Amino acid sequence: MKINAGIVVFLAGTFCALSQNNNAGIQGVISDQNGNAVVGASITATGAYVAQTPGGPPQSENYSTVSTAGGQFLFSSVNSGSYTLCVSVPGTAYLDPCRWSSGPNVIVSPGQQATANVVLATGALLQVRIADPAQHLANGDGAVLLGLSSPSTFFHPLNPVVSAATAATFQIAFPPNTALTFEISSNKLQLADAKGATLTTATASTQILVTAGQANPTLNFTITGTK
Repeated sequence: MKINAGIVVFLAGTFCALSQNNNAGIQGVISDQNGNAVVGASITATGAYVAQTPGGPPQSENYSTVSTAGGQFLFSSVNSGSYTLCVSVPGTAYLDPCRWSSGPNVIVSPGQQATANVVLATGALLQVRIADPAQHLANGDGAVLLGLSSPSTFFHPLNPVVSAATAATFQIAFPPNTALTFEISSNKLQLADAKGATLTTATASTQILVTAGQANPTLNFTITGTK
């Protein structure tokens, strides 16, 4: 069965012209496709509101919070305007709607409490382990850039989930049935793949395509030294 990075948003409140007032709010619930509450999700509301200065440019506005018991979240004092809600749950297969789609939108009217309930789709989970026996990362000898490139050319960096002196693990949730390209590179560190072969190009790439029901992919690399 194909799983899409779907979101469901319910809006409440009277829509009106955007303004800077800081007396409105956004509330809602984060849940998964089975109706289970998602606790500990990081929610960011990003938008633009019209500046009070006549003719002035719209100013960006950002708010962040974390879902509590029952998946509930609340932004209690925000400026009225249009906001995009991004939701991330690192270490899980929940898809951030802002990474893989346009993200849910909510319009907040002055003095109103808008409601935005977000349903997170579940995707596949790519895990990348980087062994670093000589502790080059910990010593600051260089850094490793790794992520997924989508067909729209967007680059989605992987999130670190475990970091130790001699190894690091990164993960990212991504939609199944979607052709993606994993890329890894480092300007200062030499990398080898799981078979011990040295990566000779500036950026090494691997095609990633997982259909529903397949096992989650895991990639392994080793930092063998500096360049």
